[in-house]
Amino acid sequence: MLRWFNLCLGLNVNFHKSSLVGVNVDGIYAEGISGVLRCRCNTLPIKYLGLPLSANPNKIATWKSVLSQIRGRLNSWKGWLLSMAGRAIMIKSVISVIPLYYMSIFCILKVVVCKITTMQSRFLWGGSIDNRKIHKLAWETVAKEKDRGGLSVGTISAKNKALLFKWIWKLGSNDKASWADFIKEKYSLKFINGVPQLKKKLSGIWRGEVSTLPLLVRILMALLFVLAVNLKWVIVTM
Repeated sequence: MLRWFNLCLGLNVNFHKSSLVGVNVDGIYAEGISGVLRCRCNTLPIKYLGLPLSANPNKIATWKSVLSQIRGRLNSWKGWLLSMAGRAIMIKSVISVIPLYYMSIFCILKVVVCKITTMQSRFLWGGSIDNRKIHKLAWETVAKEKDRGGLSVGTISAKNKALLFKWIWKLGSNDKASWADFIKEKYSLKFINGVPQLKKKLSGIWRGEVSTLPLLVRILMALLFVLAVNLKWVIVTM
């Protein structure tokens, strides 16, 4: 198969940079094949394109790399030399962006949100995550828009829900995508009034995506109410 890959695409496989991962295969057998191919032998979970494969997003261990990256970035800055506006800009442009890649796939844990929010608030008010100075405003107020008395930092959980909404929207709008057809067939997916209905048991990742559906329903009802008011519809409640 690898030889056909080489002949068809003209690309050579670098076995020194490759690794073999066995799924439901005995470890000794996998090591034997890796010895023939002269590549490394790894076990799940592994990282592929920056995301952990076969990792449980409901465990805090999956998010340790994100937390350590945020902690390392904050420790490398001399926050006490920055003004309040400078710290807010660093939080919005750097710290809030680090977990976005993970949050675009996984539903973030509440304990992880608390840890990230704590580091952000300590850096904002004290210049370091180790300084526990008095916070003059609650983080919910700081996260609000500037016209509402905040600094437009935003909350981690709100960004996570917005990113997960993207997959629900793509499922309903992109009918020709192969991955969408696979998900619809696997989970017997049907759309009723624009809301996806899944009948079969979901995987851990898609369980997190579907957890945003109650909020989606509330948004749809709010949009329907706005349309009804603007178009002077009559809404009858049963």
